[in-house]
Formats: sequence, structure tokens, C-alpha cells
Amino acid sequence: MGSVNFELSITEERGGILLGGKIIDPGKAKNPVRLAIEVRIPNIAPHIPADKDADERKAKKELKRLMKNERLSLKWIDEKSVKPDILEPTDASSPEVSGPGIATLSGEFGKLGGAKLEFAAAPNSALTLSNDPTKPLLQGFTVRWLAEPAKDTESKARLSLQVK
Repeated sequence: MGSVNFELSITEERGGILLGGKIIDPGKAKNPVRLAIEVRIPNIAPHIPADKDADERKAKKELKRLMKNERLSLKWIDEKSVKPDILEPTDASSPEVSGPGIATLSGEFGKLGGAKLEFAAAPNSALTLSNDPTKPLLQGFTVRWLAEPAKDTESKARLSLQVK
């Protein structure tokens, strides 16, 4: 296929990181090539065992108690807000979660030292999520940022990432 040359922009602004870039030379790629940035959110509760022999209702109640400080909030590019259930198996790439594209994502993770993660896609770009759809989001997911090349012709769209 040959190599693809790209330019990546990383800047710090107001305590956050802005990421973006563009493809400079697609090389010999036959299909359109786009720059994407992915951030992997790890399993936020690896210490919670999946006890298949335990009473399911009792186990779910205990899991909800342990995960009461874990939250995930999304705002789609069409302004609709959603809060996916992080305790039940969920297909993060589904229209019910990723919608028409995500403009902002906010996650509060007490199990990760109380970290609050905030992702924001600049205009002419969007976020999507992916995961193993047989597992709940608390067991990890990926945030993917893509600019819309037809709308971001000057490659000015950015992904903002803040950890508070």
C-alpha cells in the first residue's frame, strides 16, 4: 500500500489538550484516507469479579452500589443529551449511544481516582464510541474523533481533551 504522510497538531490550552491534523500525502491508498484519533478508556472496575454463580439480582444491586459515582454523559451533534447505562452490556457504536455523532462526552470515574474526563469535538468533527457489545461500558470503551473532510477543508477541527 505504501506509506501515508500526515501532520498531527497537539497544543495545550486552558489546562486541556487540543489534537487535530490532516493527511498530507495519502500515498498509494486506493480508498479515501482520513486521520482519526482514538483514546481507550480502560476497564474502570477490574477488581469486580464476574461471579456467574451468584444470585444475578443481588449481584446487580451490589454492582450499582459500587458504581454509584461512575457516570457517562453524552451530547450529540444534534444537541440531544443521553446518559448510557454503563452497567449493562451495550453496543457503544449503536445509534442509541453514538447517535448522529457525539459533540461532547463527560465521564466521572471515581474508580479511576475520581478523574473527570471531558472530550469535545470542534465544529465539523464528531466523536463516536466503540466497545465489545457483549460487555458493559464500565469494562472499557474507545472514543474515536474524526473531522468531516468536506466541511473541514482547512483542517482546523480539533479534539479537546481535559482531565480534571
